[in-house]
Amino acid sequence: EGDKVVQTYGRTADMIRVFEERFDEPYPWDRYAQLVVWNFGAGGMENTSATTLFDTAVLDRQALEDGDLDSLIAHELGHQWFGDLITCNTWAHIWLNEGWATYCSHLWFEARDGYQDGYLARLHGTLRGIAARDQIAPHGDAYEPMVSLVYEHPWEVFRRKANPYPKGA
Repeated sequence: EGDKVVQTYGRTADMIRVFEERFDEPYPWDRYAQLVVWNFGAGGMENTSATTLFDTAVLDRQALEDGDLDSLIAHELGHQWFGDLITCNTWAHIWLNEGWATYCSHLWFEARDGYQDGYLARLHGTLRGIAARDQIAPHGDAYEPMVSLVYEHPWEVFRRKANPYPKGA
């Protein structure tokens, strides 16, 4: 199993170096842990100095042929700067945390794959996703605000057309 961990998470130290350089800010904590747990409902959850990830977030060679988890890993790592070191004042501005973390993922792909194949390809994918979501989201309209304290449950913020991940980025 150890080789699967290295294959999946072995680029994390490089991601840290890229973010430190891009933000001109050292990694803010003494250590960084990535924890894979059973029955975890989200893809990942940033916690100060540690990220919790879903239980199948360790890929074997065959799974890695189809892709990797670098987007998720870079996103959650980005929260160490944007979400943990600095954070939004209220839930209405969660788009700052999620938008910056999504942007961090794009920055990683730029460093890994270059400006055209990494950064721009990810950015175009994000923009295509926003356009598609604006057409098919189950409720609300394309002009609803991303910044809002109007919701019954906090998770509703993530189901709106004005999704804080791509639109924040």
